[in-house]
Amino acid sequence: MIVEKIPGLSSLSPDEKILLAAELWRDAVGAEHEEPDPAVVESLRERLHYYQAHPRQVSSWEEVRARLISGKEA
Repeated sequence: MIVEKIPGLSSLSPDEKILLAAELWRDAVGAEHEEPDPAVVESLRERLHYYQAHPRQVSSWEEVRARLISGKEA
C-alpha cells in the first residue's frame, strides 16, 4: 500500500488527507489549470449567501457526519 511507502501520510489529520486526495486527483486528471464550472460556482455562492443570511438553519459537517454515522435523518 502507499501508506507504507510514504510514512508521513499516517500523521496527517483526516482533513489533510482529504485535501491531499483532492490535490492528487486534480494532478492525476490534469485538471489543475481548468476553470471551474460557472454553474457550480454560482450554486456555491448561493449556498454561502443563504448560510450568511440564516446561520442557525444549517448543519455543521460534524453534525451531518454524526447523523450519517448514526443512521438518523435531519
